Amino acid sequence: MKRLLRFGPAILVVFSCAGQTPALVEQGQSRFVQDCAFCHGRDAGGGETGPDLTRSKLVAGDVNGKQIGPVVRNGRADK
Repeated sequence: MKRLLRFGPAILVVFSCAGQTPALVEQGQSRFVQDCAFCHGRDAGGGETGPDLTRSKLVAGDVNGKQIGPVVRNGRADK
């Protein structure tokens, strides 16, 4: 089964629901708003300095957070 992870009104990531609880999804949404929305926009659609994550190839091709997880935790060295 797949679920849609939402940040604000935008659909951000499709993920496998194994191990994902509503509390974890809510925690992730709060964390996104706190740490990411200022660049990527409150709905992840892009901001003044951050790209649109709803159309990101990295996000779209990710499986279980294996690609986006390190970026979220550590940032991007090339930026």
